[in-house]
Order: sequence, then C-alpha cells, then structure tokens
Amino acid sequence: MAYTNDVSGTSTQTVATVAPNTTYTLHVDLGIRSDGFGSLGTVALLVGSAPVYATGVTPTPANWSTFTATYTSTAADIGKMLTIQLTATGM
Repeated sequence: MAYTNDVSGTSTQTVATVAPNTTYTLHVDLGIRSDGFGSLGTVALLVGSAPVYATGVTPTPANWSTFTATYTSTAADIGKMLTIQLTATGM
C-alpha cells in the first residue's frame, strides 16, 4: 500500500531481473479521495529505465479501479532490473 500527499512523490520497488521468455503482469488498485480532490498519478513497470505504463478506468471519487501493465521479455532486456514505480502527479 502506498499513499502520497506530495505533488511530485514517487515510490519505487525493484522486484526482479528480467528472465527470458517471461510475461510479467502488474495489477495496482488506484483510488480517488472521497472529496474528489487530487489526481490519479501514474503506475509503471520499469524495464531497466524504460516504462511500461499501466492502464485502467479512472475511478469515481471514493472508489478504486484496477490498473494493469503487462510486459513480455525480449532478448535485449534479459538481466535488466524490473521495478514498480508509482508517481503522484498532483495532491
């Protein structure tokens, strides 16, 4: 679980190195404050430094929605770090 009230907050966690012939799927539930204030932010699975952005449907205030990023490894990416990145784009 992560929460930020910072305009430019970023949380990251390195979870693995890219293995050959593997598909990685990241599911993240994003919520909107009940008062509707703020923005959704972004979710990415970083392969090395290249982002694979999660997509989903923006939730209504006081609700959650699942965002998903999927990546299938390539020969060029084997051994690169695989990192989850959550970034705030506003309060």
